Amino acid sequence: MFYKRSHPLFLVIVVLAVIGFISMLINNPMALLTSLVITATVVGFFLLIFHLIAGSRNSLQRQNTNKGSGERRAYMKAAKYSQRKYGKKQPVRKQDKFKRTIRRRNASHLTVIEGKKGKKKDRALH
Repeated sequence: MFYKRSHPLFLVIVVLAVIGFISMLINNPMALLTSLVITATVVGFFLLIFHLIAGSRNSLQRQNTNKGSGERRAYMKAAKYSQRKYGKKQPVRKQDKFKRTIRRRNASHLTVIEGKKGKKKDRALH
């Protein structure tokens, strides 16, 4: 049933809650029903308030992204520049297993900068 061992205090609280629920159900079912309705009403009220507040915050964020915030505009500009400079990616076609063509790779726009690895050894000796 439980894959992890639960904390003993948590188990004691759950057992006491179940005992209290059963005793209230046997001794005074109307009070149990009343307390459940009040609890559900209070929880529902707080969830409604939370969703109204969180929903208004999310709608403000959506309005800001629709207007085009500075970061979004900068990203779109860089993406457009990159597509113009390097071209759009061609869709990959499925090839037969028996036919294999040799593709020529385009030269990469990245360059390698040579480092100075040998100087670190000299400095350690001094």
